[in-house]
Amino acid sequence: MTGQCAGRSAASLSVHDTALRMGQTGHSNPLYQLESYIRKAPLDTCPIFVKAGAVILKYPVRTHVGKEKDELLILETYPGEGIYTHYQDNGEDFEYRRGAYNEYRLINHNGRLDMEMLHEGYQGYGKIEIRNKSQK
Repeated sequence: MTGQCAGRSAASLSVHDTALRMGQTGHSNPLYQLESYIRKAPLDTCPIFVKAGAVILKYPVRTHVGKEKDELLILETYPGEGIYTHYQDNGEDFEYRRGAYNEYRLINHNGRLDMEMLHEGYQGYGKIEIRNKSQK
């Protein structure tokens, strides 16, 4: 998957990405090893590495930050299995202590998303759009 980098223009760029991988040792503790990947990409493109089973939350583009609430939540699902807990409140005060928040559990089954409301105490999203990134 790629995203656009603002203000970049040139032929290409080598992107060096370092990942942390869990391996096994002879002891009871796992050993974490660094692995590096080099990918070629044009300068106007930023490679984005996404973990298998990820659910990435997005909102519509805005030109400003205002008092209006988010009406649309966009969920991008990626191939693989994963669980994510999403928390939503007004982000401005301590009303969450009185239960004014929503908590969702999102379960990704290889691009098919199951969503469960764990706590409902805040105005929810008007619309939730699911975009399956395993389909091209």
